[in-house]
Amino acid sequence: MPRSSALFTPRPVSGDDLVAAARAVWDATGDPDRGPLEWRSFDDGAVLQVTAGDDVLVSILRPRVLPRFDEVARLWPSADVSGLPTPGFWTEAVTPWSAAGRVGVAVLDAVVAAVGGTAVHDGLAGA
Repeated sequence: MPRSSALFTPRPVSGDDLVAAARAVWDATGDPDRGPLEWRSFDDGAVLQVTAGDDVLVSILRPRVLPRFDEVARLWPSADVSGLPTPGFWTEAVTPWSAAGRVGVAVLDAVVAAVGGTAVHDGLAGA
């Protein structure tokens, strides 16, 4: 079962946001034996996946608009959504429980750093 993450942001996370964050994190790793960084979409953009060689780093689903953040506190109690404007956006993501998944979590945290908002990974607050 993959690690579940959620991003709560003031605007929808775009494919460009994900790719830019993935490139930045990938460039920072500096591992010479890593595979090439690639991305692909499924189901007319409903899912965007970032891969490196044969490893999936992260898959994100199409963002959903949230008129209010009321339910976030119940579903993701560690998510600090105070201060986020409404409507806001909820983007679900999955990463594997592996070294590649740790890179995927870093990519999600980099997306949130660029877009604003907060990320939670399996109920634990992200960066």
